[in-house]
Amino acid sequence: MSNNAFSIGDEVRAIKRVYNDGSFPNAERGSLIVKKGTIGEVREMGVFLQTDVIYSVFFPEYGYAVGMRENELLAGSEPWWPSRFEFKQKVRTLCGLSVKGQLRVEHGAVGQILRVERDEQNIHYQVNFGDDKLYLIGESLLEAADESS
Repeated sequence: MSNNAFSIGDEVRAIKRVYNDGSFPNAERGSLIVKKGTIGEVREMGVFLQTDVIYSVFFPEYGYAVGMRENELLAGSEPWWPSRFEFKQKVRTLCGLSVKGQLRVEHGAVGQILRVERDEQNIHYQVNFGDDKLYLIGESLLEAADESS
């Protein structure tokens, strides 16, 4: 019995944007090759460095297959709520953030998203504001920050 999350023929969804790391032909390095939320089909499976299962996912919208790890995919039948922000994106707080009544993050502070978490239509982000602490913040409390911030 296989321990793989997906099998050949399974419909899957890309849960993050995929950029060309230089291994995708006919596309510039760093260019977007799969948009977050795109549906595809597992066509092949392989192993990378003897530990990571890599799924070759064909995306009909683009007409090509891309190698993806399990943590980059969600079963196509699973509910999907797109997030406004992405891993490593800079965001700004729309209000001050307090923990146990003590202000920890000022209104307008700029931080970087380190993780996107979803549960039953709620989207939260683990954000670092440069103080070596992570804050779990709801999507409605953030806005995109200028990347030069």
